[in-house]
Amino acid sequence: MRIDSQAKTLYGEEIEQNIKCNLATLMLGYKIIENYTNYITLLIPLNILPYLTQAITSEIFWKTIFQLVSFKTCLIYLISLPLLVALTSRMRAFSLRPLLIIHNFFCSAVSVYTALSSFYGAYQGGSAFLTKPVENLRYGFYLYWISKNVELLDTLYIILKKKYRQLSFLHVYHHSSMVLFSEFGYRLCPYPAIAIPLGINSVIHVFLYYYYGMCALDPANPPTWKKRLTEMQILQFIIGVTHSTLGYLYHGFCFYGVIYGFSMLWLFCNFYYKAYLTKRRLKNE
Repeated sequence: MRIDSQAKTLYGEEIEQNIKCNLATLMLGYKIIENYTNYITLLIPLNILPYLTQAITSEIFWKTIFQLVSFKTCLIYLISLPLLVALTSRMRAFSLRPLLIIHNFFCSAVSVYTALSSFYGAYQGGSAFLTKPVENLRYGFYLYWISKNVELLDTLYIILKKKYRQLSFLHVYHHSSMVLFSEFGYRLCPYPAIAIPLGINSVIHVFLYYYYGMCALDPANPPTWKKRLTEMQILQFIIGVTHSTLGYLYHGFCFYGVIYGFSMLWLFCNFYYKAYLTKRRLKNE
């Protein structure tokens, strides 16, 4: 009876902490959206619901997405995840250290090129909001798309290492959606307007994959700036949402960039809160 009582107390505290964590995350997200919406309403009155409905029900957009090679890639990726987890659940975990070193530093190096080519192409276009093709961007966009396919291996490595907790919704959503939208940009929209968020994302990935490369190179002494990476990613999506919203309001951008940017901003803020702010608060208690 005493053990049961202690267990109830323990699990009760854990449930309470989870509830508090989720409520705090909701409040954080609400504050971000509220502040951002207040800023936008200073620019122009915006009733978001009709635009959101129009974006979701756009037949042309979805037909285009379904025709992309990456749509099939994403389907295979999503279907294979539970199968691979089930297949490896009874296997021993793999180290993969040499492979991870090569993979991460390779992705970091490719991101250097895609960042430089994106910003140079945007500079050639003369405007961060230009929605006309710049042919010099096409190869950089192609390489960016290929790199997003290579980065799907991140998920395979996680599964083979049996780090199943890292298979979060954020991880799967981010990796699969970037494959889809990068091909969309390469085939249909080699625009400076797309090059700006693509270039910023590439800069982030230079540091991100360099960090994980260093972790694989010396697991006992990983770099100490992992938290800064998440902060950089959040800043990336704040810039991206601002850019896509201004582009939508004044330069004819489609609304999907705004939706996607907000979704990524929310997910990364949620991750940041749970990974860093909650742990710090519990440590102080």
